Amino acid sequence: MIHLSFSIAICLFITITTGLIFLIWIFYTHTNYDNITYQTNELSQCPYCTYTFLNYQKGQIQLCPRCHCLIDKNILNKEKDT
Repeated sequence: MIHLSFSIAICLFITITTGLIFLIWIFYTHTNYDNITYQTNELSQCPYCTYTFLNYQKGQIQLCPRCHCLIDKNILNKEKDT
Protein backbone atom coordinates (compact mmCIF):
# COMPACT_ATOMS: atom_id res chain seq x y z
CA MET A 1 0.00 0.00 0.00
CA ILE A 2 1.17 3.52 -0.75
CA HIS A 3 1.84 5.66 2.29
CA LEU A 4 0.51 9.16 1.83
CA SER A 5 0.74 11.91 4.40
CA PHE A 6 -2.04 14.41 4.89
CA SER A 7 -0.01 17.39 3.61
CA ILE A 8 0.95 15.58 0.39
CA ALA A 9 -2.67 14.55 -0.16
CA ILE A 10 -3.83 18.17 0.21
CA CYS A 11 -1.03 19.35 -2.10
CA LEU A 12 -2.01 16.80 -4.77
CA PHE A 13 -5.68 17.72 -4.46
CA ILE A 14 -5.00 21.44 -4.89
CA THR A 15 -2.61 20.82 -7.80
CA ILE A 16 -5.05 18.58 -9.66
CA THR A 17 -7.99 20.93 -9.04
CA THR A 18 -6.02 23.98 -10.19
CA GLY A 19 -4.80 22.11 -13.27
CA LEU A 20 -8.34 21.07 -14.21
CA ILE A 21 -9.64 24.62 -13.79
CA PHE A 22 -6.79 25.92 -15.93
CA LEU A 23 -7.48 23.37 -18.70
CA ILE A 24 -11.20 24.18 -18.67
CA TRP A 25 -10.39 27.90 -18.90
CA ILE A 26 -8.00 27.29 -21.84
CA PHE A 27 -10.62 25.19 -23.63
CA TYR A 28 -13.37 27.77 -23.00
CA THR A 29 -11.20 30.67 -24.17
CA HIS A 30 -10.03 28.84 -27.28
CA THR A 31 -13.51 27.74 -28.39
CA ASN A 32 -15.20 31.12 -27.77
CA TYR A 33 -12.47 33.30 -29.27
CA ASP A 34 -13.71 32.72 -32.83
CA ASN A 35 -17.32 33.48 -31.87
CA ILE A 36 -16.38 36.83 -30.38
CA THR A 37 -14.43 38.00 -33.41
CA TYR A 38 -17.20 37.14 -35.84
CA GLN A 39 -19.93 38.83 -33.79
CA THR A 40 -18.45 42.29 -34.08
CA ASN A 41 -19.75 44.04 -37.16
CA GLU A 42 -17.88 47.28 -36.95
CA LEU A 43 -16.34 49.88 -34.75
CA SER A 44 -18.90 52.59 -34.02
CA GLN A 45 -18.70 56.04 -32.47
CA CYS A 46 -21.56 57.74 -30.69
CA PRO A 47 -22.25 61.14 -32.29
CA TYR A 48 -23.41 62.58 -28.96
CA CYS A 49 -20.71 61.60 -26.45
CA THR A 50 -18.02 60.49 -28.99
CA TYR A 51 -17.55 57.16 -27.21
CA THR A 52 -16.03 54.52 -29.51
CA PHE A 53 -17.41 50.99 -29.06
CA LEU A 54 -17.65 47.66 -30.85
CA ASN A 55 -21.09 47.05 -32.27
CA TYR A 56 -22.48 43.65 -31.25
CA GLN A 57 -26.06 44.55 -32.13
CA LYS A 58 -27.58 43.38 -35.40
CA GLY A 59 -30.53 45.74 -35.59
CA GLN A 60 -30.95 49.07 -37.38
CA ILE A 61 -30.86 51.04 -34.12
CA GLN A 62 -27.83 50.87 -31.84
CA LEU A 63 -27.50 51.77 -28.18
CA CYS A 64 -24.47 53.65 -26.91
CA PRO A 65 -23.04 51.83 -23.88
CA ARG A 66 -21.91 55.05 -22.18
CA CYS A 67 -24.76 57.57 -22.61
CA HIS A 68 -27.49 55.07 -23.60
CA CYS A 69 -28.58 57.16 -26.58
CA LEU A 70 -30.30 55.46 -29.47
CA ILE A 71 -28.31 55.78 -32.69
CA ASP A 72 -29.67 55.10 -36.15
CA LYS A 73 -27.25 52.97 -38.16
CA ASN A 74 -27.92 54.99 -41.33
CA ILE A 75 -26.70 58.16 -39.61
CA LEU A 76 -23.44 56.46 -38.69
CA ASN A 77 -22.95 55.20 -42.25
CA LYS A 78 -23.56 58.72 -43.67
CA GLU A 79 -20.99 60.21 -41.28
CA LYS A 80 -18.40 57.62 -42.34
CA ASP A 81 -18.92 58.40 -46.04
CA THR A 82 -18.29 62.12 -45.61
